[in-house]
Amino acid sequence: VQQISAANDAKFHTLGKLPFFAGIMSAQVAGWASLPLVFSKRVSTEFNHHAVTTEIPPDHEMETMLEVGMWSWGWMEPPLGTISFFLLCMQFARDQRVTLGMHPFERYKKWRANELIREFPKYDTGMLSDFAKTFTFESAENAGLLSIAPSSRRR
Repeated sequence: VQQISAANDAKFHTLGKLPFFAGIMSAQVAGWASLPLVFSKRVSTEFNHHAVTTEIPPDHEMETMLEVGMWSWGWMEPPLGTISFFLLCMQFARDQRVTLGMHPFERYKKWRANELIREFPKYDTGMLSDFAKTFTFESAENAGLLSIAPSSRRR
């Protein structure tokens, strides 16, 4: 189990997590960037100057963050609303695929299983396939698979 787990971790651990980390980072950057783009007078006017080029209201109409938000929302709402609706639709579509038994990452799991089977040809292919398809991105030690002490095993 240790050899298989080490090969699984070495080959798929970082590569398999990469798209998820990219998604996490993109979502966090976009989420945090949206706040000053809507409510900060300095950031929203600079963004307007370079990307939007709408007319900037007079200073007395942008004295508070909410007044800045009322102005910037005119050009921030379409991308934020569109992205929100897109994500909602993608979540709904994924849920419907899962309900129908169409699992989104099944192809990746099969590829991972075939790679382990190729690397360990003397082991049972069914066991390797099940291991690769059900194993999480945690290492075997973190998942508790290798933490059984010899004295606690049945004799």
